[in-house]
Amino acid sequence: MSFDGYDFIITSGILGVGSAFFFAKSYLFPSFPTEAARTFLGSNPFQLRNGICQRWEAVAGAAWAGVGLVLLVLGTIRTVRDGREGYLVTSWLAMLFAVAVGAAAWIASAAIVGRLSRREYLPRMTEIQSGVFDAAAQAISYNGLRAEEVRVGLTLSAEQRQQRLDEAGRRLDQVGKLIDMPRTQGESDVDFLKRLAPFFEKKPVR
Repeated sequence: MSFDGYDFIITSGILGVGSAFFFAKSYLFPSFPTEAARTFLGSNPFQLRNGICQRWEAVAGAAWAGVGLVLLVLGTIRTVRDGREGYLVTSWLAMLFAVAVGAAAWIASAAIVGRLSRREYLPRMTEIQSGVFDAAAQAISYNGLRAEEVRVGLTLSAEQRQQRLDEAGRRLDQVGKLIDMPRTQGESDVDFLKRLAPFFEKKPVR
């Protein structure tokens, strides 16, 4: 039998579920729920990135819902006119195949949304986090000191140096999360700094 009205309705249902998943992920499961509740250096870059990702996910969800609505209308019209069942209704194998195709389409859509979101937020994250990276890079490069402090020969206690190094490590962790380059297990601050450096030009890394 040919692809008929009932099959359009079934396919539209699959697309409707896919769109619901996109909307649910966008608003119920943001990328950084914990970090978004905090502020860093007087701003909240995690909330900005969440907003960018949520907008693209909402666009994808709206597209899925729109296509599903069109198929639902077409399916209803064809079912009324033809008055017969399509092959998806009478074949479990075909129905499972339709579900599998829908799942694959959702995964592909999620990957595309991820790439589009990253292409938008990555340059913005590197721009607004350049100062954070610079401060962390100086502290790690000069063992807790700033460049100007090194020039004037300032000395700090071991406790003060360690506090600055700990803060620099936290700043690097923030930057790494925002540009999708998180710290690997056991990675030192120096190695992590060198791995992030290509994203920030003209930064003092030695």
